[in-house]
Amino acid sequence: MNLSVRSKLFLASIVLVLVVILTIGIYLNYALSQWLETRISSELKSQVILGRLFLQEKKGDLTVEHMDWVADMLGNRLSKRVTIMTIDGVVLGDSQLNLEEIGHLESHDARPEVVDAIRAEFGQAKRYSNSVGTSMLYVAGLFHHSSGKEAVLRIAMSLQDLETTREHLLLVLVFAGTLAMVAALSVGGVATHLVTGTLRKLVRHAQVLAMEAGAQPIPVYQHDEISGLTGSLDQIALELRRNLQELSDARSHLEAVLEGMEEGVVALDNAGCMTLMNHYAKKLLAVADFQTGKPLAEVVQVQSLLNLLANTGESTVKSVEFDLPGPPVCQVLAGITTMGNQAGRILVLRDVTEIRRLEMIRRDFVANVSHELRTPVSVIQANAQTLMDGAMEDYEYSGILMEAIERNASRLSRIITDLLELSRLEAEHAPFELQPLYLAQAMDRVYMLRREMAENKNIDICFYMDPNTQILANGGALDRVLGNYLDNAIYYNVPGSCITIRFVDQNQFIRLEVEDNGIGIPQEHRSRIFERFYRVDSGRSRKVGGTGLGLAIAKHMVDRMGGEVGVDSVEPHGAKFWATFMKVT
Repeated sequence: MNLSVRSKLFLASIVLVLVVILTIGIYLNYALSQWLETRISSELKSQVILGRLFLQEKKGDLTVEHMDWVADMLGNRLSKRVTIMTIDGVVLGDSQLNLEEIGHLESHDARPEVVDAIRAEFGQAKRYSNSVGTSMLYVAGLFHHSSGKEAVLRIAMSLQDLETTREHLLLVLVFAGTLAMVAALSVGGVATHLVTGTLRKLVRHAQVLAMEAGAQPIPVYQHDEISGLTGSLDQIALELRRNLQELSDARSHLEAVLEGMEEGVVALDNAGCMTLMNHYAKKLLAVADFQTGKPLAEVVQVQSLLNLLANTGESTVKSVEFDLPGPPVCQVLAGITTMGNQAGRILVLRDVTEIRRLEMIRRDFVANVSHELRTPVSVIQANAQTLMDGAMEDYEYSGILMEAIERNASRLSRIITDLLELSRLEAEHAPFELQPLYLAQAMDRVYMLRREMAENKNIDICFYMDPNTQILANGGALDRVLGNYLDNAIYYNVPGSCITIRFVDQNQFIRLEVEDNGIGIPQEHRSRIFERFYRVDSGRSRKVGGTGLGLAIAKHMVDRMGGEVGVDSVEPHGAKFWATFMKVT
């Protein structure tokens, strides 16, 4: 709740007056109550002393009938309750009880005031009286009767009178406090109005200066302390307008530069909280709503980056590379530098995902090509050297050597062709040009080219498909994927077995499954089977003529067509390769 200065002063005066009145009222109520009780106790003691002198000189027997008459007489004279009893606590007379009621009273020898009176001549106590049904203040005194016996005189007063007096006193205090409150509020209201009048006028003009660039200076009508601020405020307003314009221009230039950068820039204060972030950094860190002052550690939960931020070396530039969880996963190179004025740090983020991917492709290409090409090149080189050394004269042996050269040259050509195709697929990210195709027709076309190879191995191929099923695909890529799946199923299947091809409708996708009963793929190899040159059994793969690139090419082609690939096991043995394609609805 926003309060004006006048309201705050007014409320402060109200609170102050209330505190003072309540404090004084509570103290006076307590002090006067104690004073009244002390006065009443002194009065009762004086009356006990007078009554004791009267009883010591009074002639008569120490009997119930006589003492009750004496108690009634003293009670009427003093307007108090008077009780006479023996030192054993037997009540002989009571001004508020008759003889029959006195006879039923219990012994008073355990009463505190009686015990103190017998021990120290006088005693006093305050408690609730069951016989009269109210709280009483008792004062008792020991006296010597003319008969030579000792007895106790007790005079009591109802505290109800004290409470009535206290209530009257409280009413007087409340009335006086209310008058004081009204007076204080009136004086406070007038005083705050006079004090804050100039201040309110000053605030109104200051607001005009803050909202209007061309506002006139604040007019001065009085010459007091507050009015003396007006000239300074005018000068400050002028300087602020000039500085704000310069800051606005500089900030606009800075934002234009930052938004034009291809790197993410984040400005941090000394506590690691973000003070500035350009658009590229928001996109890279997936920050939808940038909040100034929010710690960067709450936005990016990457330990390596947090370690970089925690290392606050002076005038140093440091960097670290880390992965940001996607999708997709992004590799980021982060560099941090300390500002010259030690007011914070600048964090520069650069997306190096594509650079690292190309570097990895280059490394893998060199390693895999050198490994895969070594064998055919070595065979060609060795056979050519053997022919040059004279084996060409032996027509039978030279024919074998020439056939090996031709076979390895063909293998070398297939590897190079597949490598070029795979490199092209990896370098291009745009999706294929897709069109509606009948999947059954494409499967029949691929099968006709490989039917003879399947018949030579006595392998049956069974189809379970709907001829009217259409998918969105690229014709050439689709033939390459289907051909690769069918080639693998024939190559690695055992003679006399069966290959099953089926389509499975998955709402928006059609899943193609090619299932064989061959050697199968162990669990530990399935996650890597679509990598380039990855082989479960390298010896057998080369024996059947595979390049090790077919499944990698198939995976890239299916990805470019918007689908997925995978492999599952088949019980008791065999493998099921599958690929999904977008369904035409």
